[in-house]
Amino acid sequence: MARGRAEHWRRLVRSWKRSGLSASQFAEIEEISRTRLLWWSSHFRSARRAATAAAATKQVAVAAAERGSAPVGLVRVVPTQMDAAGSAARLDTPVELVFGNVLVRVRRGFDPVTLGLVVDVLQGQEPGVC
Repeated sequence: MARGRAEHWRRLVRSWKRSGLSASQFAEIEEISRTRLLWWSSHFRSARRAATAAAATKQVAVAAAERGSAPVGLVRVVPTQMDAAGSAARLDTPVELVFGNVLVRVRRGFDPVTLGLVVDVLQGQEPGVC
């Protein structure tokens, strides 16, 4: 893919996102294909997720190596807070995952792909292998 072409579409996608218009409305105004606009938007989103996942995987792998964490087979998930009646934590309270001596806090709205890669690394698997 030509870099200039990708940059052209990146600018269009950013403009569209800022505009508040639907993809159809924006495409009509700009005289571009709605389908192509949506494809590029998806392409850039996927690329961002992959880059974020790769960076998170590398950071977790380095942190685990520095701490000497051993891979684990089972992970116990426990709410971080309980109310007076012993009810589960509120929805906005993070869930904490403990892998040996590594603590991972998962907040509402997390990216499940990134979390899956992090868990793979902490369990000693190759990231992304099912």
